[in-house]
This record gives sequence, C-alpha cells and structure tokens, in this order.
Amino acid sequence: MKKLIFGLLALTFLFVSCSNSAGGSGGGNSTTSGGTQTPTTYTVTFNANDGSENPATATQTFTKGTPQALKTIAELGFSKSGFNFAGWGTTNNSAQSSYADGSSYTAKMDTTLYALWSIIPIYAATISNTIENGTVNATPATATAGTEITLSATPNTGYDFVSYTVTAIDGSIVTVNNGKFTMPEQNVNVTATFKLHIPADGFVVVDVTSDNITSVIKNATQNTRIMFSEIYLPTDAATALNENSSVKFIFDFSKSPDTAIYPKHHFNNENTNVVAIVLSDKITILGMPTFSKYKGLTEITIPASVTEIGMDSFRYCTNLKKVEILNPNVFIKSNRAFWDCPNVEELTTSCVCILDKMGAENLKTLNIIGAPKVFGGLKGNKKITSIALPEGVEEVEDYGLAGEVLETVSLPSTLKKIGKYAFGDNVKYLTCNQLDGWWYNSYFYAGYNRNYNSTGATNLLFNLFKHEDYRTEPCYKVSGRNEIPSSN
Repeated sequence: MKKLIFGLLALTFLFVSCSNSAGGSGGGNSTTSGGTQTPTTYTVTFNANDGSENPATATQTFTKGTPQALKTIAELGFSKSGFNFAGWGTTNNSAQSSYADGSSYTAKMDTTLYALWSIIPIYAATISNTIENGTVNATPATATAGTEITLSATPNTGYDFVSYTVTAIDGSIVTVNNGKFTMPEQNVNVTATFKLHIPADGFVVVDVTSDNITSVIKNATQNTRIMFSEIYLPTDAATALNENSSVKFIFDFSKSPDTAIYPKHHFNNENTNVVAIVLSDKITILGMPTFSKYKGLTEITIPASVTEIGMDSFRYCTNLKKVEILNPNVFIKSNRAFWDCPNVEELTTSCVCILDKMGAENLKTLNIIGAPKVFGGLKGNKKITSIALPEGVEEVEDYGLAGEVLETVSLPSTLKKIGKYAFGDNVKYLTCNQLDGWWYNSYFYAGYNRNYNSTGATNLLFNLFKHEDYRTEPCYKVSGRNEIPSSN
C-alpha cells in the first residue's frame, strides 16, 4: 500500500513540472524571471474590403479572454462611395455580418475582420406625363432617401401654377412645402396642376392661330383675351362669336407681325361681345370697313403707326365712349371712320372733322393733337365748355370748333388764321401764348407786340372775335401793320 501511494505522488510531481516548463506557448500566461505572469494578447486586423480608405487595413490589440469594443468604422476612417457599412465579416465575401459596428468582441486568436458594404438605394422622382398646361422639373431627379428635392413649375402662356402632388410608390402622399420635399425610401411620382390665368380685368389669355381660333371662341366659357398670331378671322369663327354671345372677348393683335387689316380678313361682322381691340404698333392701315358694328366696343386707341383709316372702319360702334387717334398726320378717308358713333364722350385726334359724321352731341372732352389745320366741328355740342389748341396748330377753319356752350379758348403762338365763326359766339375767356403781330379781317384789325402785357394782348384779340364781321370773315395774322391790305 505504501508503494502505491509513493507512486501516485511521483506521477503528480512529474505532471506539474511538465506544465510549468510549457510557459505561455498555448495562449496562457507567461512567467517572468521574477515569477510575474504577463497577459496573452491577440491582434485583430480590420480590412476595408474595397473601401475608399487609405491605408487599406488597420489593427487593434485584444487581451485574451477580455471582452472589448471593436473600433468603429468612423474611427478607422473606412468608407465606400455609394455604400453603407453593414458590419464585419470573417471573410471578404461573407453573406452576413458577424459583428456590428463598435460591438463587443472577445479575442481567442489573431484574426482578420472584413468590412461588409451594402449599396445605398437611389430613388427617382418621375415627372408625370399627364401634366397639362405647364411643365415641371425636379432637382435632383434621383437621390438617396433623406435628400431634399426642389420642384419648379413653368406654366404655359395664359396659365398659372396651382399646386404639386408627390405620391410614393406605395400610394402615400409626400408632403411638399414651398416647392420642396424629402425623398422617402421609395420612388415617387410628381404631378402638378395649372389653371387658366385670369388677369385683373377678368379675361383669360389664349394664343390662337387661324386653325384653332374657331374652337377657342366656340368653347370659351370665361371672358377671353384672344392673342392673334396673324390677322385673320375665319368666317366660321365670326359665326361662333355670335353663337357664344354670353362670353366677352378682347381681340389683341399685339403679337401679330401683320401691318394691315382689310375686309378680306373678315373682322367686319356685327357682334356685341367684342368689348376691346388692341392694335399693335406694326399696323399702318385699317381698311374699310374694319370693325364696323362692334356694338360691345367701348373704347379704341389707334396707335401712331397707323397712317390710314378707311371709310366706315368703326361705323355703327354705337357704344364707343372713348376714341384716341394718335397720329397727327393720319389720313381718314371721307371723314367717315366713326360715322354714327354718337355716344363718344372723349376724343383725341388731329382730325376734328370726323365729328361731322360721328356726331358731337355727347362729346365732353376734345384733345386736339398737333395738326397744322383744325376743321370740322362741334356743331350741336352742348357739353364742351373749353378747348386748348396745342402748339403747331396754324389754322382753325370756318366753324371749326363752333360748339354751342364753348366759353374758354386757349390759342397757341403758331396760330395764323382763325376762320369765320370758328369758335361760335359764346367765348368769354381767351388766353394766348405770345401771339405777336397784327390780326385783321376785312373791316377790323387789332395789333399788339411784346411790349403789351398778356392781358392787354388778349383783350385786343378778344375784341376782334366779338366784332360782327367775325361771323362772316376769317381773321389773319401778319407781322406788322404795313402788311395789312390797304383797303383797311
């Protein structure tokens, strides 16, 4: 029995001796010469695995058996354009990660961990192809989730932008604020709504050609400003104009390059729903008749580019209230351009003669522009009480401005002849602008020069107007007494 015990003790001693002699070679603790043990360490190598970093690897030391946090991807500086970090794998083609970013790791040996990358999804903002009356752009058109997208809308002529609608593929509505939205994690569809532009005057604006004008007039439901690309109105469009009489129209020629309007252009059609006409400064001729019987027309401005207005151009436009003819040298054939327009209240023209046919009964304001001769009349007018002739007027023909209630007249320095009964016989106030020289008729003369004060000069000429021969004889201006015919 004693021999057995001694044998076991010998074996135990032998095992312990062998273990101590092995040291740390198996991952255990090493013993220093002084008997102190040193912990065993392992190295973990991080491989960027095709990431766009420099250098391609990094290391971290771990103590055997001690849990420790892996360095984060941010600490390592690893990245890959267009990809997100998806964790660490034990091979470079691991299907899934073994360790998350910054997770706890216990080293058991030296090892290499490979960065795993997942592609960042790119989503598209697709502009709907069903948008009408305008266009929409998205910037950027493709982006990752969370990116701010900016929308811009461009209405077609005559339309206004109303709103955007952005719809995700799953049918959910994406919020748009001030034309911007945040891209969700899915593709989106973008659409927009536009509406007809209604200016302050209440007329929507529509560009037309000779091909579509008939349908535009026929189908109009709102008051419409028609922008002509050419001066032409098909006969069926004229018919549609009367059939759609509940809608008001403005005929606007400001975009047309054409220079004349003639009967062959078919605008001479009676109607009540064209309420305004806009002529471009390219137009030079208004043929006869152009817009006669436009009974909804209330005012017209004929630009200075117009040199000829044909007979009966605006005849029977019985609701005209305001007429402006801006070319002082315009030719108005037979003075009949505005025949039978008796309700005109304001007239600007050099051709006062048109009043003979227009009818002057209701005229309240007459603005005469710089023509050298004024003729035609205010006969029968009982509303105009004052007239100021502009510089440049040289003659007022017989009965030229003989209104029934005209009391105040202002004369320019350029005036040389005053026809008989030119201002009627009710003038009470007369002002002059440096009317130097002598004025005379067959039986009477009055003279003054710059040495007279303006009141005295005015009174002298005023006396001439009040002379009884003013009714039968014109008055002339000369520079001096010696130029007056000797018969005086």
